[in-house]
Amino acid sequence: MRLFFRGSNRIRVEGFKLNQFLSHCIKSDIELQNIVKKDDFTLEATVPKDRYEVLMKKKYMNQFRITTIKKMGLPNYRREAMQRKGFAVGLLIFLYLMYYQSLFITEIEVKGQESIDPSIIRTSLAEIGVLEGNKKPKDLDNIREYLYDKCDDLAWVGIEYTGNKMVVKIAEKAKAPEIISYDIPCDIIAKKEGYIERVITKYGTAKVREGEFVKEGDLLISGIVQDEEKTAGEPGDIHYIHALGEIYAKIIYRFNITEEKSEIIKNETGRTAYGIRLKIGDLDIETGKTHVTFRDFIREDLDIINTFYPFPIKLCVIEYSELDVRALNRDENEIKKSISYKISEWIEKNIPKDGEIINKDLMYEEERNIIKISVMIESIEQIGKEVKMIPVY
Repeated sequence: MRLFFRGSNRIRVEGFKLNQFLSHCIKSDIELQNIVKKDDFTLEATVPKDRYEVLMKKKYMNQFRITTIKKMGLPNYRREAMQRKGFAVGLLIFLYLMYYQSLFITEIEVKGQESIDPSIIRTSLAEIGVLEGNKKPKDLDNIREYLYDKCDDLAWVGIEYTGNKMVVKIAEKAKAPEIISYDIPCDIIAKKEGYIERVITKYGTAKVREGEFVKEGDLLISGIVQDEEKTAGEPGDIHYIHALGEIYAKIIYRFNITEEKSEIIKNETGRTAYGIRLKIGDLDIETGKTHVTFRDFIREDLDIINTFYPFPIKLCVIEYSELDVRALNRDENEIKKSISYKISEWIEKNIPKDGEIINKDLMYEEERNIIKISVMIESIEQIGKEVKMIPVY
């Protein structure tokens, strides 16, 4: 510790009579520490800074070649810091600019929307001053409450910052099917196309028969009921009722999936290269495009500057990691399992739980490394949907 405050130099001494050099240092009261003999003609040692100056003034030192390897200790660090004052000032200014630009929003991203237009969220945020280029608001709870008030379809809102990007994650409320009261006249129409299998009419007049093909929106059971003819050929009275019934149809689904015969394996080789990307407005310069020779690689961008305000500028360091890419043939059973999983996943998303699958056909077609599978599924489903009817009197 005492040597740290005094300062010291790590030196290399080269010559034929190293023992004489050590003897001269002892006689001159020059303290040497951490002496390491490299070979018969070279040694390294640490000497205090003040004794180093005495050492270099001795005449007998002309017999040896003395090289300073490293300067250590507080006095040397202080001198270097003073010499680098301009660098330190520049570093402080740079750090301040980095901090200042981190206070602003450069991008707003909306995630999780299904039926809600993201522009509605952006417009609502703009109404309370949350815009690209403005400062980051700290009270995120108030922003969430405002979005709940502006959009009734929101079930949940989450807001977080990723660097200068504001990420707004939303979840929409599940829309309950419209329930029509029994005292309101209604028809039953088809909510999807298919071939009629069974018609069970409870109230109303059936408009389709078994085997008939219907399209989405076609009338299946009408809520208009007419009484039997009156005497003298006079038509019976017309009544508008709430139609009830069940209509089952065979629905045919067709879709395609693909599988690769071989699996692409990517392993990092351990070789890396670096580049710099500078983007100012429309000007975009990336040095890695000219000197990185890797055929396959992954890249990771480390942002140094990414600011929108007062002007758009981006500076980042890019690390390119070389990849060894190889194709490994897949096992036939593995491919079949993957195909089965994809079909099951599609069925779960597109066929209602009460649907009954009665047939499933698969056609395979191979092209180079790709297997194309054409899938046809037949399902029996209830396709009736109640819609309000406007009676005409």
